[in-house]
Formats: sequence, structure tokens, C-alpha cells
Amino acid sequence: MTRGCEFATVRLLVEPWNHCAENSGVDLPRLVAGMLTESTTRELPQPWRGDYSAERARSWIDERERESPTLLAVHRESGQPVGILIVFENLTETSSVDVRIGYLITEAAWGQGFATELVGGLSSWARAQPSIHTLTGGVASTNRASARVLVKNGFERTISTGGEDVYQLNVERDNDPGSRGLS
Repeated sequence: MTRGCEFATVRLLVEPWNHCAENSGVDLPRLVAGMLTESTTRELPQPWRGDYSAERARSWIDERERESPTLLAVHRESGQPVGILIVFENLTETSSVDVRIGYLITEAAWGQGFATELVGGLSSWARAQPSIHTLTGGVASTNRASARVLVKNGFERTISTGGEDVYQLNVERDNDPGSRGLS
């Protein structure tokens, strides 16, 4: 289901990261190492935190590839990568799909609305997938900016435990706050 995930927004093209790297001739481990800095990983799970060498990034890429699709968000105008989006499918008891998401935006792109646009684009894409019923994102309780991104896109906090708040969006709803700014 999520293996075919790709979409575009007003400012972003979002595609599988290997596809982006192949088409642009970019060294993906080097690119990812440049995106995964101490600042951008501060609120991520403990094993993912810190600065990345190309070798550490290669291992991180291999782990993501085994687990779930990972997408690269590229700024349409500049062609520069601005974020990473991880989408992991969970089959629920009712055979519907809950997609667990994780994302990060490069430090140079912070404060420009890219995270809100990225999550909104994913929400719109998910609404067109008949088997996806919910999107779920976990956010460190201290990461207020990321929580605001989810809330702006219609997610509601469902659980707060152990320093993490979990937000969920029912993609079957008629309202689609994520459709703003899509092409």
C-alpha cells in the first residue's frame, strides 16, 4: 500500500528516496548524513540521535529500507532536499491500515512551513487510498513545533505516555486541512 507513496504539494515533490537519489545522481548516504544533524535528530528516538557520518547514515538507510518506505521531500524550485518522511503500515484488527509516520525537516528549512505542507500532502494522498483509515504520529512531549504541525493537519492527541504524545488522523473524515497548498 505505502510502497507506491509519492505526491506533490505547491512547494514539494515527495518520492521514494532511492528514486530521488538515482534520478539526480546524489550520494544518498552523504545526503542523509547532512540532513541528520544533532539538532534535527534531538527529538527522535534515542538510537537515532546525534551527528551522522556517511557510514552511520548508510546503516540508518539500510534499517529504514528493511522496515518501511522512506521518502525524500525536495523543494520544487531549488531542487534541494528539505525533509525525510517515513511511512510504516500497521494492519489493524479490522483489516484496515493505520500508517505510522515519522518526519524530519532539515535545519536550514525550519520555520518555513515545510513540515505542515509535507504532512498535509501525505494526509491528502492517504485519503485517496481506500484501505488507509488512520495516520498516526508519535512526538516527543517536548517537541511542541512538531505537535503543532500535526494539529494543523487535523490530527488529535490520543495518548500521552513516557514522554511521547501520540496523534492520530482519521483519513475518512470529510474535512481535509491537508489539502491546502496542494497542486
